[in-house]
Amino acid sequence: MGKRLSWRVAADCKSVTSVELVRIHPCPPIQIISKIMFTIENILSQSELETLIQLIDYEITNHLFTEPGFPLYQSSAIMHIKYKDHPVIKKLIESIVKNCPIKDLGVRSFWFNVCKEDSQFEFHTHNAPLTAVYFAKNCTDNGTILQINNTFVKTLAKDNSILFSDGGIPHSVPKWNGIERYSVAAELTQFKIGD
Repeated sequence: MGKRLSWRVAADCKSVTSVELVRIHPCPPIQIISKIMFTIENILSQSELETLIQLIDYEITNHLFTEPGFPLYQSSAIMHIKYKDHPVIKKLIESIVKNCPIKDLGVRSFWFNVCKEDSQFEFHTHNAPLTAVYFAKNCTDNGTILQINNTFVKTLAKDNSILFSDGGIPHSVPKWNGIERYSVAAELTQFKIGD
């Protein structure tokens, strides 16, 4: 299983771990960042990652979610139900739940994103205590952008890692940077028995 890394941010906004935060605007207070997120790495094997990319491509090509108000190249948020018996999806969900920093949370919604040249993403929040983003392909040094107060912070994660953050923090997929970027997102919430 992947190694859990704490997000510790130095005064210059660079982490002392291999995962970094980069200042886009003035650096937010260190204590805020250290409480809202952490990441784990090396979730899937190379063959599992290739299988996941094929699955994402299949969904985006054949079952594109086209509801108003949602970005292009996003699947529906029920991929955890649709692919509940798929071994790669099961492993990814198990990794998210096992490594979740808040115990007793489960995956409420789970979807695929591909950032392409004509993608348009906006800052948004989730009505969930925690969100997880799995950085699948071409996400290295191109992670989620967080808005903390009036400061924008770009997370520089690695491919094949999961970022956990507070669902109430405004965030966005970064703009297209010349190459398609693949990610999987999940909302985590507490379930009652019978849910």
